[in-house]
Parts: sequence; structure tokens; C-alpha cells
Amino acid sequence: MSDINEFECIECAKKFKFLKNLRAHIKVNHPLLELDEIAPTKKQKNSDLYIYTCDQCTKSYCHQKNLTEHKKVAHPISPAIEIVVQCATLNIEVPNQVEQNFIAASLLLDVDQNEDLPQYN
Repeated sequence: MSDINEFECIECAKKFKFLKNLRAHIKVNHPLLELDEIAPTKKQKNSDLYIYTCDQCTKSYCHQKNLTEHKKVAHPISPAIEIVVQCATLNIEVPNQVEQNFIAASLLLDVDQNEDLPQYN
């Protein structure tokens, strides 16, 4: 039985049709062997492709959009900080704390941003 898709145990030469079965065999029968070196489950990542790295953790991605999505989920920015960042980006004066709280609340409630914001005196 010589099939290209066979997986052979390097310790006892037993053959398996599926990699998962070889891995289960090694765990039970040869627990001292390094499982991931003998029967890796994933291809090695080509690190040259992973050029977009998160500045807050060690994750890296091939595409900018994946890094952006990761940051939104794993490292969300509070609405108040987002307001300050946007003001700095647009080079406008940062609103006072009351205005920031109102804008933050409207962002959280998904209020239509085209509405006139109330004036605080």
C-alpha cells in the first residue's frame, strides 16, 4: 500500500491515511516526541509577506485591511479618544469635556452626525 497521501510515524513506521490520525497516534504511543516538529498541522508562514504588524501586540498580517480589522476588534479606541485623534488629524480645536461627552454618547447611540449639535454655554 504505497500512497502519496500516507503519513508515516518516524518512531515505529506505522502508516496513516490522515495526518490527524498520525498526530493522535504519536500523542498516545510516543508522548515524548515533539509532535509539532514530526507532524505539523499548518504550513510555515512566509514571514516576508507579513509586513503589517500591530503596534500594540505581536500579531502581523499580509494585508493592511486585516490589521485594521484586528485593531478595531482587539484594541478598540474609546469614542472620547477617537474625537481627540480626529480633531488633531483635522487640525481643529479639541472640544471641551462636556462637548466630548456629548459627541461620544452620540457615537455610541449611532445618532445621525448631520444633525445640529446643541450649543453649551
